[in-house]
Amino acid sequence: MASTESKDPSPSTTSTPPTRRAYKGSCHSTDTTTTRFRKCNCSTCHKTAFFHVRLPHEPEDFLLLAPRNPFADLADYTCFESRIHWFFCGTCGVRCFAFAGEGEEREVDVEGEKRMVWSAKREGWVKGTSAKGFDYLTVNGMTIEPGQEGFDMREWVEKGWIAYLDVKDRVGEPRFRRPYDGGVY
Repeated sequence: MASTESKDPSPSTTSTPPTRRAYKGSCHSTDTTTTRFRKCNCSTCHKTAFFHVRLPHEPEDFLLLAPRNPFADLADYTCFESRIHWFFCGTCGVRCFAFAGEGEEREVDVEGEKRMVWSAKREGWVKGTSAKGFDYLTVNGMTIEPGQEGFDMREWVEKGWIAYLDVKDRVGEPRFRRPYDGGVY
């Protein structure tokens, strides 16, 4: 009997073309504002209940509206040889995103208004490990504000779009429908 767990039903493999839409997210105290959906079983993700939303083009798809410098203005926990910064709000403790690489402040149009924002540095960004280093950005899906048009996390589960990763034991390929040992739905 063939397993269907490894088939990739994610939005990028469906026949409907993707539509870019801005969604707002924040920590619990709302001091910060802000596709692939993943749950990892490593100890960091498990203990922080991090629900990965991996964006297709991080420097263009993720804009941090406030604060403008996460390295100076957010609390930070690093792991994986101090390469990944798991930024969190110093007031409420919510982890909104994790980042490795270079960032930049730039002016962009946000809902018809020119604003200074922080983002991953566009020039030289190479997702993952490269000869120049390690570029990585993941948004905690649990921090995206509910009730926004076109956003319903239940759909992610119902359509089987969540990939479960085995980072703890590093023995399995990403799979859908069922987490690996140590992971959660």
